[in-house]
Amino acid sequence: MFRLDARRESPGTGGAVASPPAVACPLLRPFLRRVEKLHAAPRVLLVGEMCGSNVSFLGERGFQIAVEGSPASPANYEEVHAGALLWDHLALMKTAAAAQWIARIAQGLIPGGAVLALFPPASEGVPCPRTRFRIVSEELICREVLQERTDKAQVYQNRDIIRLFAGLDLDLLHTHRSGHREVLFFKGKPSGADPTTASPSR
Repeated sequence: MFRLDARRESPGTGGAVASPPAVACPLLRPFLRRVEKLHAAPRVLLVGEMCGSNVSFLGERGFQIAVEGSPASPANYEEVHAGALLWDHLALMKTAAAAQWIARIAQGLIPGGAVLALFPPASEGVPCPRTRFRIVSEELICREVLQERTDKAQVYQNRDIIRLFAGLDLDLLHTHRSGHREVLFFKGKPSGADPTTASPSR
C-alpha cells in the first residue's frame, strides 16, 4: 500500500507526478462516520498539502472545512472541530514537536471528535518526499509526490504512536503489508460516552 507511481507529469505542472493508482485507506470510512455522528455540518481540520478535490469531496458531505498548509507551529485551536485529518504530517516531525501538535489538535476537538493520521514503516531510511493525499472514495486514496526530498521520516513504533496521542483514545490501528500504518484516535466524552473497543493491529 501507498506505493508511489514513478510516472511524472509534463513540465509546467508544478512538479507533481501523474496520479498513481488508488490504494486502500481502511480507516478513512470510520473517521468520516465518527465525524458525521457528531454534527449535521461538522467542522473538520485538514492539515498538509492543499488538495482542492478533498475540499470538494468533504464539502459535498456537508462538512465545514479549515485548511492548514503544514504550518511550522500549531495554532491555538478553539474547541469546535469534529475531526482532524493529518495525513503523514506528524511522521515528518521529531517526537517533541509532534506531541505539541497533538496536544493543540486535541484542544480543538469537541468531545467525540476524531483524528486520522498516517505513518510510514517503523524502519530506518524511509524516504520522505513532499506529498499530498487525494481522496478518491471513502475507502481509497492516492498519494501524489509534489517534490523530491532527501529527508527521512521519524521512526515511530506502534507504541510510540500511541504515546504520542496521549490524552486521546485509540479507536483503530491498521498496518498495511508494506508496513505503513493508519491510526484513528478520538477525544473521549466527559460522561455518558459509548465505549469503543480498539481493534488489534493487523
